[in-house]
Amino acid sequence: MFNKIIKNTSMPFILLFIMNGSGFFHKKLYAQKVFQREELIRFSGGKPSTFDPTNVDDKPTTQLLQDLYEGLTRIDKDGKVVLAIASSYKIENNNKTYIFKIRPNAKWSDGSAVTAEHCALSIKRIINPKISTTIGFSAFPIKNSREINQGKLPISKLGVKTLNSDTIVIDLSYPFPHFLELLSGINYVCLNPKSYDAKGNFISENPIISNSAYKIKKIQNEKYIEFEKNPYYYNFDKVKIKDVLYYFTEDMLSQINMYITGQANMTSPNISSDDIPYLTKKSAENNLKSNKTLDVILLTLNTKKKPFKNNLKLRKAISMVIDRSELSTKILSNPKLSIYDLVPNHIEEYKSYIPNWAKKTYEERVIEAKKLFSEAGFSENNKLSIQINYNLHPDNHKIAIAISNMLKNNLGINVILNRQEFKENITKLRKGDFEISLNRWYPKYIDAIEYLGILVSTNQDNYSFMKDPKFDALIEKAGRQTENSKRTFILEQAGKKGLENYTVIPLLDNLSHFLINYDLAGYTGNDPYLKLYSQDLYFKEIIIK
Repeated sequence: MFNKIIKNTSMPFILLFIMNGSGFFHKKLYAQKVFQREELIRFSGGKPSTFDPTNVDDKPTTQLLQDLYEGLTRIDKDGKVVLAIASSYKIENNNKTYIFKIRPNAKWSDGSAVTAEHCALSIKRIINPKISTTIGFSAFPIKNSREINQGKLPISKLGVKTLNSDTIVIDLSYPFPHFLELLSGINYVCLNPKSYDAKGNFISENPIISNSAYKIKKIQNEKYIEFEKNPYYYNFDKVKIKDVLYYFTEDMLSQINMYITGQANMTSPNISSDDIPYLTKKSAENNLKSNKTLDVILLTLNTKKKPFKNNLKLRKAISMVIDRSELSTKILSNPKLSIYDLVPNHIEEYKSYIPNWAKKTYEERVIEAKKLFSEAGFSENNKLSIQINYNLHPDNHKIAIAISNMLKNNLGINVILNRQEFKENITKLRKGDFEISLNRWYPKYIDAIEYLGILVSTNQDNYSFMKDPKFDALIEKAGRQTENSKRTFILEQAGKKGLENYTVIPLLDNLSHFLINYDLAGYTGNDPYLKLYSQDLYFKEIIIK
């Protein structure tokens, strides 16, 4: 299917290719004088970590699965929440009850109907304590979900019920203004029981059934996955791309060269500042898109292990000698991207936390950090050696090298850099098999609590293993507060309390860059989630006069 690659150079080449192509295209071209490509070749940015939507918490896997699965809502190309499997909804009980109707034409790729129970299944799996998930915390606004997740109540008490095959009712413990956004996430897509065994385990390594615009046609586990249109998709006629091929290639230079030579139509959104001169040399910079996104770049420190266990002074000293201004200016070429708070600067109303020491000169900070480092038990006679894990993203490599130099030059720390493929990196992070991990946090919805939540002791995304009951209490209090200004104030208090534990070290906001064909449309630049669903993209028509 993907043996006809059109080069990303110029219109004359494209027209020449079409006219010299197969007889099918030849006849269509002269009969209609219009040609529109239907095959998209792109990159996921890494191998999928799983095909079970319940356990996804990384960008490459999300990129793939969002083409296969939909929930009650989704995010459109402008970053707005729209209905997906749901045809309508209404809110009752002082904004604590949501009633959704399922589309009558919503079907799985085998032709069977998507039911309300299928859409309830994802929530039941997320909060089930017997199923190992990393995102149970996200469902806590739903009535009784916290108690169920903690094993205090049975799943039958969950505030989710189906009235019939096409009606699902979800009761919340308190009003939650971002609930529709939460349901748009990959973890909340409707699930088919055929994909799971009696114990709730995913039956196959690969999905056997899907309910979104595409279904799996072919997979080469180490190299690529190929999708084709789902003939039973409710929005079938509006999906212009017929076939999609995702390469798992992480290396950006390989992606760029495949794009330039016409072997792909777009790259993953991981192009680094180092790549820009090369793109200019190859005359490809005009097709470069930049998109401000919601993810943040941070260091996660493993407080279950020495040297960071019970050693606040060491963790704080490391944070103090990391010059975020240098990272943002010299690596990302944007001084406005440096942060000290997990919550990005562009989240409305929330005032980002900046520690007092960050207002001092860098030289003053280093002096104070050296004192803390000594009090933490390290000196010339007791030197510290630590390892930083990070994935293959080029900017991550530069950031890791820069941090390594800062720690060595100012504190005498010997840093071992461990660069890993994405899947290995995320696996070690989840297992707690690391000392320091340089990674990115991708929120499920735009709210300060979604960022700060990764520090909650019961949250399985809490990879630093921080335990602070006062912080947990503030987050819970904020979650139940319905008055916006009061809620924001509590979250700002929580942010300060949590970040002063220095179990995570926020570094930078993120700006994503990617290449996309000039004739590939549907990208607006308005989506801070940068979903880039294949079903929203389409090739412009080429008219032959």
